[in-house]
Amino acid sequence: MNRAVVYVAAGGTGKTTLTRLLGSRYRYLTDETVGIDAEHQVLPYPKPLSIRVPNKRYKKEASPDELGLLPADGPAPVARILLLDRSDSYPAIPRVETTDLFDAVMSVVPQTSALSRLDRGLHQLSALIQATEGVLTVRYREAASLQPLIAELIGDPA
Repeated sequence: MNRAVVYVAAGGTGKTTLTRLLGSRYRYLTDETVGIDAEHQVLPYPKPLSIRVPNKRYKKEASPDELGLLPADGPAPVARILLLDRSDSYPAIPRVETTDLFDAVMSVVPQTSALSRLDRGLHQLSALIQATEGVLTVRYREAASLQPLIAELIGDPA
């Protein structure tokens, strides 16, 4: 199984928490900065993870090795893009919905930093979304509840 799930959300919504959880079972490709090539593969960028420190205004940087994350052994094709929406008020079982192309683009673009620098960046984003069967919006409470969905999306039989 060599597939990647790209998750998109505003800062402070649990992406790093999910990355820490998944990275101990699957390969850690990146956190926060996701580079995708023309073949729709996520390129490994194993940067340190910025972890919130309880009751502090700053974050702590922790290396993937320090956190016990499994190392990447090369690029991985994008299986799906997820728009994450986390709230303590959501039910324990995640709610997953297909997001239409326009809404997907409008949600992903604000979370990108280099799209405007790419040649035909919106076209490339649209092609990626269509090649990966569209974007899913996932409303969830706890990161651990997303493990079965991620396993299904990447083809993990466990």
